[in-house]
Amino acid sequence: MNTGEVLLIDGPGRRGHPAGHLRERPDGKVYPVRWHDNTTSSVPEYDLDQVAAHRDDVFSVLKNKRFGRLNDLRRNLTFVYLSGKLANVVYSTDTTNTDFYAYQYEPVLTFLESPAGGILIAAEVGLGKTIEAGLIWTELRARYDARRLVVVCPAMLREKWCDELRERFGVDAVQLSASELVNELKRNKHRRRRGGFRVQPARSATAQGLEKP
Repeated sequence: MNTGEVLLIDGPGRRGHPAGHLRERPDGKVYPVRWHDNTTSSVPEYDLDQVAAHRDDVFSVLKNKRFGRLNDLRRNLTFVYLSGKLANVVYSTDTTNTDFYAYQYEPVLTFLESPAGGILIAAEVGLGKTIEAGLIWTELRARYDARRLVVVCPAMLREKWCDELRERFGVDAVQLSASELVNELKRNKHRRRRGGFRVQPARSATAQGLEKP
């Protein structure tokens, strides 16, 4: 075996390079291998194979039964899940301080499937439109790292929005007037800050607010 990259035959996801001198044992040669995670272990030669000897196309892998380890699958699935890209996963489920009602997730699914990237929620009073909007916001934060949220509503509802965002979605909103928000946006642009903001209605029907990160 040369000094090129090697892999475990029973776990192709485990790869590294021979490091040091091989040892002879009655049952064969043993190579010290430094793996890509910076750990080192001694592995019998019959458990190793050259990476260059393997084609990476899926048909070759299946034909030769070169499957990865269970931990590799779990790690990759965890990465994909945390990246927020799984189309069949609703990331806002069980992540907020709200009771589960299936109908409140219908707007989330409709929004995600919308080719225009928008939705109009219209329902009777008391059916949870505020929560539905909060669930959509939670979903956007998980999937796309969304940082900006503007809420415009009648002044009589501003405290309700503050309470709902804080208690159910962990968002501490700062109430600002429309002019104060415009000034804050200008300052934020000039400073070229990377941090986002979330916005909350304030003193009038056209007023808005802001939560700093």
